[in-house]
Amino acid sequence: MIEQIIKRYDFSKVQWQTTDDPAILDPVFAVSFKAVPARLNGPVFSSPALKLFAWNKSESDPVDYQFNKQQQNYFSAKSADGSCRVLEAFLFMECDFCAWRIGFPLALLEDQEKEYEITLLFDGVYFQILCDGEVMDREAPEGVVKHDHENKGGKFSVFADAGEFRFTNDLSGVERKEEHIFRDIPIACYTPYGFNTWIGDVVTFAHEGVFHIFYLHDRRHHQSRRRKGAHEFWHMTSSDLKNWVDHGPVLELNEQWQSMGTGNAFVFDGKLHLSFGWHTERAKPWEQRANRLFYENVEKLGHTGEFSYDEIGSLTPGGASYAYSEDGIHFTPSNKLMHYLENPSIFVQEDGTLNLYQEGTWKSDHPGAWRLVDPDFPPCYAKSFARNCLDCPTFFSLDGWDYFAVGFSGFFGKPSGTDRWIDFVEKGWDPYDGCSVPMAAGFNGRMIEGSWPAGNSWGSCLLLRELIPLGGGRLGKRWIPETLPEFSEAQSVGCEVELPQTVYTLFEVEINPADGVFTALFTGKPGEMPVEFSFDPAMGRAQWNSVPGRKLKTYREKVLEHPEYDHHLLFADTHHKARDYAKENLTVFDRPFVLRILVCRDPKFDATLIDAEIGGLHTMLTLRNDLRADKAVFSGGRIILKKYQPCCIFCGDGADVT
Repeated sequence: MIEQIIKRYDFSKVQWQTTDDPAILDPVFAVSFKAVPARLNGPVFSSPALKLFAWNKSESDPVDYQFNKQQQNYFSAKSADGSCRVLEAFLFMECDFCAWRIGFPLALLEDQEKEYEITLLFDGVYFQILCDGEVMDREAPEGVVKHDHENKGGKFSVFADAGEFRFTNDLSGVERKEEHIFRDIPIACYTPYGFNTWIGDVVTFAHEGVFHIFYLHDRRHHQSRRRKGAHEFWHMTSSDLKNWVDHGPVLELNEQWQSMGTGNAFVFDGKLHLSFGWHTERAKPWEQRANRLFYENVEKLGHTGEFSYDEIGSLTPGGASYAYSEDGIHFTPSNKLMHYLENPSIFVQEDGTLNLYQEGTWKSDHPGAWRLVDPDFPPCYAKSFARNCLDCPTFFSLDGWDYFAVGFSGFFGKPSGTDRWIDFVEKGWDPYDGCSVPMAAGFNGRMIEGSWPAGNSWGSCLLLRELIPLGGGRLGKRWIPETLPEFSEAQSVGCEVELPQTVYTLFEVEINPADGVFTALFTGKPGEMPVEFSFDPAMGRAQWNSVPGRKLKTYREKVLEHPEYDHHLLFADTHHKARDYAKENLTVFDRPFVLRILVCRDPKFDATLIDAEIGGLHTMLTLRNDLRADKAVFSGGRIILKKYQPCCIFCGDGADVT
């Protein structure tokens, strides 16, 4: 069960104007009308700054295909006749080269003959389209709303059968009320409430018997605010890893320059803290950002110092900051800056001091005044075999070993109490399995890793694993039973299987290593790209491959083949892209074992996610946005099929609302 807390807008106390008044929509506005979805077709209304259309999107449209499918995810919510009718709004800003666009598929509205209240809202930060007070889509524009000064703002032109058309520039009467939506779905492959909402970088932490997940809430796969992200950290909690509450944003953005970068959670001074960065470099030039003050301090004082927002004068806040919580749920912004870094991860040491890992190792006794104590750790790019970036580092200990993972490809380990790190990637021992920027935290005697899989651009769904020791410092991964669907049906099937029309399908295959290499081929309709999973029990090698029978090289082998490459993104067919890739040095099996394969075909994805667990010791997933798998062919083994069908997880169908 997942409880999602959302904010529904209430406009009952707003003082509205009519369309007889000039359509002056700056600096903020709300425009509202009532309409029946089935009667909306073509232009709905128009003004110098704001236009609204209802039209049928086509998958064959080459001009808008990328926006419609990839950014907006419109085609995941079609009508029964296969059409994709969308209500789409365009906001024009002064001195801008193109409009800011938001919208939603009308098929999400349960009754096409019912009257709904549609609202376009711009509060100075977010441009939103709402239906009966619920946010359907939002953007984060930059600039000032266009104003037709010569014509005193112009007038609204209303083209559709829209009732009670009204607008206002006074948002003082706008209220928001919490609504609790209960969704009887598992946390496996979880995405936030909404049709185009995704999970980006994930932070895991355990505190006082509660497991916390902080994630960057994403729309448009990092394309919001024209590829600048405009991300907020959102917060989830659970006491049993099965039932969760998604509390919504930790802090909401209230300025156009704001976009959060990933930090992490830690306890300091008895309070739960969340570090994060202001990615102000995406909005302001260097000379206008407070980041430069920290560089000056490091040069003059040997440490970064710290600044409250009211100490930086006319500069815009930028760099590392943090929020803190007394109760573990509600957070207060510190309104302090502590470093020039914009992705700060902080870890409490045994002596109570703090280490910050990003562009070296920094140390302090509080969140501020950081001193650089090791400029060479963590290594990155050409200085690291993994060619890793420095995003989202995580430090954890398990079974007498310390581990440090960083970015999409870097992984290091050492026996606890020693000083020399071993590069696990160079030895082919890293546990990456299609996950992106994983972070791990201990909870009730288990090490839980959180991440998101690539394969469908930046941001997708939540991925949770349990890290397990395999001996000698090696790590494996397995699924977490509490996070999986509860499959109610099981049946023996043959080697060729038509996939049932369910969101989740589970295959449990008993494999005899004496039979040699095992394969599982997943196919879809003509024109879709198939994918094959293969595992060699004698060699301990496995791969996901869109060309059946082709042998792929592992990431380690690719780096040795191209030592001149200095960045992980330069290598094709690697685990951090979660499509075609190979793994080596997996457990060698000499007796029968069970391979489990979970197929997730959530319609929201408009893609297929396939996740394999090998003998309860290793995991590998692939996310295919060019495959809607409907058939599986296995090379052998005794196969059990299980299925599970939850409610629609992005339109609220079947959910209880209180």
